[in-house]
Amino acid sequence: MAKQKRISPRGKQRYEEGWEDFSLKAEWFQRYRDPGAGRSLKEVYDAALVQAHRMENHIHEAPPMPEKELRKAVLGLEPRRKATVTATKNPNAKGAIGFASGAVKISGEGDLTNSVLYLPLDPKLKASVDENTICIFRYVQRTRAWKKMPVCGIDPKGTVAWARVHEPGIYIAIALPSDPIMQASLLLLYMHKAKFPPTLKKEERIRVAKGILKGNGKLAMLLSGLDEDIIESGKRSAKKSPIGKSARGGDFGGFPGDLPMPGDLPGGGFAEWDILDDICPPWLGPGHLYIPGRWPRLPILWPPIVFPWPPFPWDWKAIGPKNINGRIGSLCIHPSNSNILYAGAANGGVWKTTNAGLTWIHKWVFEDSMAVGALALCRNYPNVLYAATGEDTPGWGPSYPGVGIYKSIDSGETWNKCVGGGTGDRCMKVLVHPTDSNTVYVASNSGLYKTTDGGATPWSLIHTGHCTDAVMDPSNPLIIYVAIWNDGIYKTIDGGTTWNAANGGWGWKWTGFGVALVWRGIPTGAAAEWIALAIGNNGTSGTNFLIAKLGLDSGDIYKTTNGGSTWSKIAGPVQPVSYNEWTNMCAVNPDNHNILFAGGVGLSRSTNGSTFANTSGTHSDHQQLVFDPFDSNICYVATDGGVYKSTNGGQNWVLQ
Repeated sequence: MAKQKRISPRGKQRYEEGWEDFSLKAEWFQRYRDPGAGRSLKEVYDAALVQAHRMENHIHEAPPMPEKELRKAVLGLEPRRKATVTATKNPNAKGAIGFASGAVKISGEGDLTNSVLYLPLDPKLKASVDENTICIFRYVQRTRAWKKMPVCGIDPKGTVAWARVHEPGIYIAIALPSDPIMQASLLLLYMHKAKFPPTLKKEERIRVAKGILKGNGKLAMLLSGLDEDIIESGKRSAKKSPIGKSARGGDFGGFPGDLPMPGDLPGGGFAEWDILDDICPPWLGPGHLYIPGRWPRLPILWPPIVFPWPPFPWDWKAIGPKNINGRIGSLCIHPSNSNILYAGAANGGVWKTTNAGLTWIHKWVFEDSMAVGALALCRNYPNVLYAATGEDTPGWGPSYPGVGIYKSIDSGETWNKCVGGGTGDRCMKVLVHPTDSNTVYVASNSGLYKTTDGGATPWSLIHTGHCTDAVMDPSNPLIIYVAIWNDGIYKTIDGGTTWNAANGGWGWKWTGFGVALVWRGIPTGAAAEWIALAIGNNGTSGTNFLIAKLGLDSGDIYKTTNGGSTWSKIAGPVQPVSYNEWTNMCAVNPDNHNILFAGGVGLSRSTNGSTFANTSGTHSDHQQLVFDPFDSNICYVATDGGVYKSTNGGQNWVLQ
C-alpha cells in the first residue's frame, strides 16, 4: 500500500472548520429555535404544518416526467421560443467510456432558463453502464470536453434521462461503466488525476496511467468486488468492456495488477470523473467515496489515498438536526450601528446579529420560502428591510425558487409579502433608495424590477435579461449599473427610465512609441459569462470607480474609472470557477480603491489594485462582502459555510 500522505494545511483547516461550523450552528438551533413567548410547542408544531402545506404550493423544482416513453429528445416544462432539439454526431467520442445515449443538439433563440431536456437512453448502451450513475453532460466547445449538468436524473422506468438546461449546445447521457474492473480502473485514475495536467502530452498521459493501474491492481480488484481466490488465480469470465474491447476476459495476468486501460485517456480526464466528483467532491477534503451497490464506503484523504478497511475515525453518520443551513448568500449591515447585520441563508431564512456576529437570531420562521437570494435595507430608514426570495444559481443545485419579495418595517421582527409575483423567482440583488424606502430595485433571473410604493402594487420591469448583479451609485441613487448574464453591463442615470451599454469604448493607450486609439472594453455576449460588480465610494475616482469579475469562468478582473465609458483588465485569472453561477463575487474597499477582493471557491485580495493573493480562514464558495460603515478594516463575507469576519482589512478571517 502507498505511504499515507500528510494532510495539507488547507485540508487540515477545512477538516477542523467542519467541527467549528457544526458546533456553532447547533448552538444557534438550540438557543434560538425556541417556541417564543406565550407559545406552546403544539402551537409551533401546528403553525409549522400550515407553513409546510403553504410552501408545497410554491414547489416547482421537480420537472414533470413524460406521460409515455419518449422516442426522441425534447425540451419540456415551459414553451420554448424558437428552440429545437435534433440528433447530432458525438463531438468527443473518446471523452468518456460509459455513453448511455446518442448526442443531441439544442439550437435556437430565447431564454432557456428552467427548461428540462428529456433524452431517451439507448438500450444497448445502457446495458453496459451502471444505471444508478446516469447523468446528462454538455459539450464545452472551448475545452473540447464534457461537463456534467448538476441537476439531472432518470425517469422511474429508466428509459429517459432528464436535466435542467439553460443554454443551447450538445448534450449526451454518460454513466460509470457497469464492468466492475473498468469501474475500479476509472476510480484509480481519478484518485491520481493531479498527475494529469492538461499540458501533459498524450503519450506521457497514457504511460503514467498504465503505471498507476499496474501498481494498484490488487486494490482495484478488491474494489471491484471480485473474490480473493479469483484474484489470486488471475482468472475471470470473458466480458466485453463499454468501449468494445475485452475487459480482460480469461487470464488477466495476476499481480502486480496489469489492469485494462479504459481507452485513450483524454487531456482533461474522462467525463466520468465529474460523476466521481459528485460522489466525493474534491473540495471537501477528508470525506468518503460511495457508489450504491458497488463499493464499500471508503474514507479518503486529499490528495486521495484509499484505505480499503472500514471503519475509520472519519466514518461520519448524520445525527441531526437536519434543518441547519450554512450557505449564506447575502449580507447587509446597519448604516449607523455596525454591530447590527442581517444574513440571508440560501435555504434558512433571515438571521440577525446585534453584537457584530457573536450570536445570531432567526428572524424568518413561517414565511412561504426559506430561500433568501438577496437582502438590503434603507440607509436613512434602516428599520426598513427587503428580502428577495429564490437563490439564483441556474443549472446548479441544490438551490430553490422563491415566492417574491418580503418587506419588514420593524428591523426584521415581522415580515409581509409585497404585492405582485412578477419579480422573478430567483434573485441576486436588492437595491434600496437611500432616502426613499419605498423605491426599491430587484435584480432577478427575469430582469431588473422597480417599485416606488414599497411593493404595495405590482413591480415594473425596467430592464430585461437574466441579471447576475446590480449596484447603485452611493452618491446618486438615480445611477444604477446592471449586469446581464452572457451579455454585458448596462447603466441608467435616471432611475431606470433609459439605459445605455456600459461595456467600454475607444480610448487612448500608450504603446511605447506613442499613443494609439484602441478599444478599451469588457468581454460581451457569451464571452462575458456570469458577471459580478462592485462600486467604489471615497477612494480615487469616487463612485465612477467600478470593478467587474467576468469572462472565462468569471476569472478576469476589469476596472473603470469613468463610470463604464472605458474599461481595462487589471488581473486574471483570479478565482476562476467553472460553476461561476454558483459562486462569483468582487468587492471594493470604500475608502481605498487599491484594496480589492475577488471571490470564487477561494477569496483573493489585492492591496495595489492589480496583484491578487489568497486570503486565509474562510469556507469555500464566496457570495458577498460588506464593510463596516465606520471602519473599512472590519468586513464580513458570506460563504457556503456561514459568515466570516475580518478586523485587518480582509487579510485574515474568523467564523462568526
